[in-house]
Amino acid sequence: CIHFLYLALRFHQWSPDRFCCRPCPERRQSDFFLSMSSLFLAVYGTLMEGESNCRCVTVLSRRPCRITGTLYDTGYGFPVFTPEGKTSVDAELMEIPEEELWKIDRLEGYPDLYCRETIPVHFPDGKCGKGLVYLMKKLPPEAGVIPSGKWKEYRRNNMKLEVKWMGINALEFRYPGGSFMIDPYVSRDREKLHVPGEVEKYITGKPDFILLTHAHWDHLADMTEVLERTGSVLYASETACAIMRKLHVPEKQLHPLQYGENLDLPGGVHVTAFESRHMGEADPRRYKGIADADFFKRENWICGEIFAFLIEIDGYRIFNAGSANLHLPAVDGLNCDTFFCGISRWKEGFPELLGHIHCKQLIPTHHDEFRKPLSQFELRDDPQRLLEVLPGLVMREIPVLKFVPVEV
Repeated sequence: CIHFLYLALRFHQWSPDRFCCRPCPERRQSDFFLSMSSLFLAVYGTLMEGESNCRCVTVLSRRPCRITGTLYDTGYGFPVFTPEGKTSVDAELMEIPEEELWKIDRLEGYPDLYCRETIPVHFPDGKCGKGLVYLMKKLPPEAGVIPSGKWKEYRRNNMKLEVKWMGINALEFRYPGGSFMIDPYVSRDREKLHVPGEVEKYITGKPDFILLTHAHWDHLADMTEVLERTGSVLYASETACAIMRKLHVPEKQLHPLQYGENLDLPGGVHVTAFESRHMGEADPRRYKGIADADFFKRENWICGEIFAFLIEIDGYRIFNAGSANLHLPAVDGLNCDTFFCGISRWKEGFPELLGHIHCKQLIPTHHDEFRKPLSQFELRDDPQRLLEVLPGLVMREIPVLKFVPVEV
């Protein structure tokens, strides 16, 4: 309770280290820079003015400042800070209503991914203060030091639109404004369906949002853990949301989609949700509300409503369809820069559908042996068969489990 927290601090009955998730002896005498109704946070990345998460909470005031330590690029579209080090790091002292601290906690994944500490801040006029800062408990292995300590400058100069393919149609995109995922399923087990150890190993990013093309097990069955670990919002069909409700995902993390819906999402990303189709005979079954089924059984992960997505980032247009089929009236004549297309065991008629979409390059997905774990990753010949039929198609295959530029 924030009110109880304030009273306890006011009468010096608690050490501020009670908020920390790790020992911090050198800060035991520090205190919150706290007023009756607001908290002061030292922010250094996506919460700064003009960055992707700057409007996720009510901001009462901002003041430029610097904090001392080390700033890292996580490789996922956001930085992390550690007080160990001597770099002067660009930051802002952000004042928020104390009752909205939970919003920042949810964004940062506190207390699972981050802890909180109070640190000194230094203002341009030479004065000093204190602010609450979020510190990641464990740095990602690919994190690299930002020597300048200036996130905004670094982001503008160094980050490009990149993608990591995790098999099937599981994609993670990162870009200067943040990151997002599509269909993040990595367990690849037809019997267990969900393998927590695989999710922990391969889903290491913290996306701003998640898109889902359809509700089959090999697209959705890891989602409960992914949402719990990341705190992200899932944009998916009503059927997929009904399954998630049955599995106790909070409603605030679910956004049921409608065909034709336009979304302005974090990081300046615009998404259009198109009606789409799955390969093979259509399944008319749907779930609504809270799905009444046993999801330990694979057959209950029905396809539901099917979506394809046009994703626009700084003028660059990405299209994704998770299965080797399309709803032609929705996409006829569509233009995009890169088409991420599920081509799993494509059948007659599919190459003709592709001719109705104009893209500079097609990157295939879902052409792997997805019943084998990622440690035994193996490709099928779906791309080669497609090029035999469409020799003029500009196709680019990308490696698995490695970020690569979307545009080459």
